[in-house]
Amino acid sequence: MKPSFVYIALFLFSTSIFSISCTNGTEKESANIASEMMADSSSIIPDNSNLTKNEALKNKKFIRTAESKFRVKDVKQTTQRIHDLTNKYGGYVSSMSLKSEPTKSKKVQISADSLAKVERFIVCNELTIRVPNQQLDSLLRDIFQMVDYWDNCELKTDDASLLLLANSMKAKRLESFSDRNKANIDKKKGNITIASEAEKEVLNYENQADNYKVDQQSIEDRVNFSVVNLQIYQAESIQKTAIPDIKNIEPYHPNIFLQVGDSLKDGWLVLEDLLVFLMKFWPLWTVGGVVYYFVRRKTLKVS
Repeated sequence: MKPSFVYIALFLFSTSIFSISCTNGTEKESANIASEMMADSSSIIPDNSNLTKNEALKNKKFIRTAESKFRVKDVKQTTQRIHDLTNKYGGYVSSMSLKSEPTKSKKVQISADSLAKVERFIVCNELTIRVPNQQLDSLLRDIFQMVDYWDNCELKTDDASLLLLANSMKAKRLESFSDRNKANIDKKKGNITIASEAEKEVLNYENQADNYKVDQQSIEDRVNFSVVNLQIYQAESIQKTAIPDIKNIEPYHPNIFLQVGDSLKDGWLVLEDLLVFLMKFWPLWTVGGVVYYFVRRKTLKVS
C-alpha cells in the first residue's frame, strides 16, 4: 500500500510542475507577441504631433534672409555660377559690385630708365540675390559647395503672419470708415464748408489705407522672395607692370658732327633770310645805283 501511495504522490507532483512551466512559457510568449505588435503599430501609425506641427507651419508667413562672406578660388567664375544658379531657381540678382581692392604697392628699379610696379590686390564681389522662399535652401546648398574658406554665415527667419494680418485689418477698417464718411458727405452737400472738410478727412484715411496696402505688398514680396547677401573674395593676387622711370630720363645730346652739320644748315638759313630781307629794299638799291652812276660819270668828265 505504501509504495503505491508514493508513486501516486510523485505522479501528481510532476504533473503540477509541468503544468506550471507550460503556463509560464505561454505567458512569456504572449508578452513577446504583444510587444512586437505594439512596435509594429507604432511604426505604422504616424506621429500626430509632427502632423499638427506641419499643419501649423502651413499658416505661417516667414521672411527669410541669408548673409554670408567667404573666400573662393576665382571670383569671376564663381560670380557666373551664382548667376546661373539664381536663374535656375527662379530668382534674380538685384545688385552686384565687383571690384579690386589694393593692399600694397611698390616700385622696383629694373634698368636705367625703367621701373617695375608690383601691386598686390584682392578681387571681391558683393551680390544681393532675390530667390523664391521655397528655393532658398537649395540655392544655398549649391552656392556653399564653392566655398574655399568661411568668414561668416547667418540665416534669419522672421514670422510675418501677425504683421500681415494687422495691416490687412487696418486697411479694411479704414476702407469701411471712408465708405461711411462718404455716405455722410452725400447727406451734407448743402453745407459746402462741412462737406469739403469731410472730404479732406476721407482722403486722408484713404491715403492711410493705401499705405497699409503698399506695406502689405512689400511684406508679401519679402515673404515670397528671400534676400541673400553674399560677399565673395579670392586670395591676394600680384600684378607686375613695367613703367618708365621719369626721374632718370636725360635730355637728348647729339654728337659733335651732328652739331656741326646743324650749325652749317642753320647758317645757310640765316644767310637766305638775310638775302631775302635785303631784297625787300630793291627800290632803294636801284635809285642809289642810278645816282651813283651819274655822280661817277660827272666826276670823270671834270677830271
